[in-house]
Amino acid sequence: MFRILFASSVFLLQLTAVGGAQNCTAPCLAYSVSGELQDEWLFSARPAANEANDISPTLGATLDFRPVDDFSMIATVTTEAVRDREPGNDRAFQDIGTYLEELYGEARFNPVTFRFGKFSPIFGLATNEAPGFNATEFSGDYDNEERWAAEAAVSFEALDMSHQFGASIFTADRTALSESLFTNRGHLRLSDGGAGNTSGLSSAALTLSGCLGGETDECYADGTFGYRLGLRHQKAGAASQDQLDEGAAPRDELAFLAAATTRFEIADETVLRALSEVAYVDHLSGESADALIWTGTLELERESIAYSIGYSARQTFIPGAPDETDYLVDVAAFYTFNEDLALLGESWKLGAGYTHLSAAGGETAHVATLRLSFEIEGNTGKASMAK
Repeated sequence: MFRILFASSVFLLQLTAVGGAQNCTAPCLAYSVSGELQDEWLFSARPAANEANDISPTLGATLDFRPVDDFSMIATVTTEAVRDREPGNDRAFQDIGTYLEELYGEARFNPVTFRFGKFSPIFGLATNEAPGFNATEFSGDYDNEERWAAEAAVSFEALDMSHQFGASIFTADRTALSESLFTNRGHLRLSDGGAGNTSGLSSAALTLSGCLGGETDECYADGTFGYRLGLRHQKAGAASQDQLDEGAAPRDELAFLAAATTRFEIADETVLRALSEVAYVDHLSGESADALIWTGTLELERESIAYSIGYSARQTFIPGAPDETDYLVDVAAFYTFNEDLALLGESWKLGAGYTHLSAAGGETAHVATLRLSFEIEGNTGKASMAK
């Protein structure tokens, strides 16, 4: 496992020729490149037939073209495993596909920002901010990923805090962009069903975020206290095959969300961060069952090392059947090579972690994870060329 990660890092080094993110004056092209190589070993599972090892790379590139200072065209291309691994089967560098994850325009008219195109409308906080490897496994159930959407966000100050109110309307991506190159993940269609997979922009979300001591977008990293409240409605799509077999009708989904973060400086260059998020989803994914999902994490960052522990639980309420509860515990540590590899990239990290999963029905698993990752940012604007 470790030898493969070390050898494959040579490939990642080829992508790190230029680094250093700076603000640029329009017209300019800003970019960011990120990559990771991860080895995930599932062991001591119940049933034992689920045990396997999975080695997989992920590469992402975002281009931000700014013809004028208040407008951007943004595109994100992602390369990763686009199919789920079959239980019990080892996998190494397989099922890798490349797809256009985002393609949207962003217009800024202080204090309002508009976005329109293909992107992930604002809703949950944990998936983007929670540390570790698998702490957000359940919060992903209510993510707004790859939607065609229109969104407006209004920033304002009140009670010595920065706030942002966001509203969006959206639908699932059913264009050719829902597919992927090399390994095709498939073309999403209306007949596939699912909440939010409907004609027109028929689903909507509202959020209210706030931050004390920082900006709302960076509150987990820099703020003293932050919060987010969210409400989302997704219109029912076509009936799934399971629903057709059972004679059940698809249902509209309604989700309520509340999240909070806090940050303490407990010593020189030592910071403690905490995050908690709870969501109640009525008719999760358009099915008859409801779900209550909670995610909580603690992260201790000291100089170049960050330690984290996370706990997440999902309770599913099934009409006419006993409730089901799944939970996981995730611990991780990351070392950042900022100074040692400054010439090779903006940020290099090596992380290791352990996850224990327990699912309804008695299934359990232990997962050991090792990851090498990097991030680079830069631009071709005037600021980056200035002496």
